[in-house]
Amino acid sequence: MRDGGHRGLQGFLLGLMFAAKETFAISVMAWLGAAPSATCTRVWVLAATAALAEIWSTALMLVDPEEIPGILAAEAEITGAYAEIHGKVEAFLR
Repeated sequence: MRDGGHRGLQGFLLGLMFAAKETFAISVMAWLGAAPSATCTRVWVLAATAALAEIWSTALMLVDPEEIPGILAAEAEITGAYAEIHGKVEAFLR
């Protein structure tokens, strides 16, 4: 029982860390003017693991949406992505 509770707290803290990192990275990019002009508001990624999906969703928020198909073609661990662009969700699937 104790181990299960520990993993739950560990998972919660890991999720909190990812959320803070993502928000910070996007804020810094916007402040520096380095973010693309048509950035995605949200990105959901289909990947083999939750960790890969989290990493790639953050990364894809920082690239121009026109680059997403090329990234999907080059990265075997990503099977698809959905991006919210100007209020509409666009699917990028293999």
